[in-house]
Amino acid sequence: DGQWLAFSHPSRLSLYRLSVDPSDRSLDVDKCELPPAVEAAGANALAFLHDSKRLAIATQSGEVLVVSLASLEVQASYAPADLAVPDHAPRPSSRPAINRLTVSQDGQWLATCDIEGHVHLLSPEARRLHTSLPSLPAKVTALRFAPTKSLSQQVLVLVTAENRVYLFDVEEARLTAFPPPEATVHSYAPLLSYAHHCYGICFNPSVPGSLMLWGHSFLCHLDLSPGAASAARSVGGGEKRKRWNVDVTEGEAGFKMIHKYSPMLAVDFIGGDSLLLVERPWLQVLSQIGGTMYRKRFGK
Repeated sequence: DGQWLAFSHPSRLSLYRLSVDPSDRSLDVDKCELPPAVEAAGANALAFLHDSKRLAIATQSGEVLVVSLASLEVQASYAPADLAVPDHAPRPSSRPAINRLTVSQDGQWLATCDIEGHVHLLSPEARRLHTSLPSLPAKVTALRFAPTKSLSQQVLVLVTAENRVYLFDVEEARLTAFPPPEATVHSYAPLLSYAHHCYGICFNPSVPGSLMLWGHSFLCHLDLSPGAASAARSVGGGEKRKRWNVDVTEGEAGFKMIHKYSPMLAVDFIGGDSLLLVERPWLQVLSQIGGTMYRKRFGK
C-alpha cells in the first residue's frame, strides 16, 4: 500500500513506516524496531505480502521468515532444512542462498528461489512447505505469480537463463513450458537466442494474459491467453522494423521485443497500460569513475 520501506545489506535489515503529513503534504519516515535477531540476520531478498500486513525475509543464513508488520514479530519461519533440494537434484556442498522471493496476490503462496535455481512453494497461512518444483534445464533468473484475473488458475511464472518461460499450476502441481512443444517456436527465436537473460516479470492489469519480461537491454511481451502459443507460426525469426524510433522485433501470437532502453534497473506496471521503467545510462556511470580511468596508462 506504499506505507512501508524495507532494505538490507548483509549484516543489517531496516524497516521504515512512511506517512504523509496532511498539513503540508511532507513525507514522514519512521524507523521500526525489529527483533534484534531479525534485524541482525540481514537479507538476500525481501517481499511484502499483498495485504501490506506481513514482510517475507530470506536471511543470509538461508532461513525464510514472515514478520507481522503490526506486532513486528515473527509469524512463521522456515529453516534451511525445510527447503531441501529435490531428491533427483545434485546435492550441493553447502546450502544455496535464497536470492528471490515472490508472493501471490491473495497472500496464500510464497515462492522462493536459490542461486542454484531450486524453487520452493511455501504456505504462509499453513506455515509449512507446500511443494518443491522439479529442476529445470537452466537456472531460474526471474519468477512471479500471475494475477488471478489474468489466468483462471493460480500460476507461478518462471524464466530461466536461456530465456525460456515455464508455468507452474499450483493447484494441479503441473509444470509446463511456454510455448508448449506442439507450438512452432520460430516466432520466439529472438528471445531464446538473445544474449542477455531476463531479470524480471510484470503483468499489465488492463490486459488479461499479458506478460512482460525485461532484462538489461530488452522488453518482451508475451500473450499467455489460451491458444496464443499454439496459434504461432513461423515468420523466419521475426520481422525487425522501426516504428516511432523504437527498435521492434515482432512475431505472431502477441510476441514483441523492444530494444530501445538500456541499461534497465527496474520495470513494472503502475496502472492499466502505464509502465514505469528505470534506466541508468552508461554515461552517468562513467561520470562517477575516478580520474585513474583517464590516465594514459591505467592505474599508473
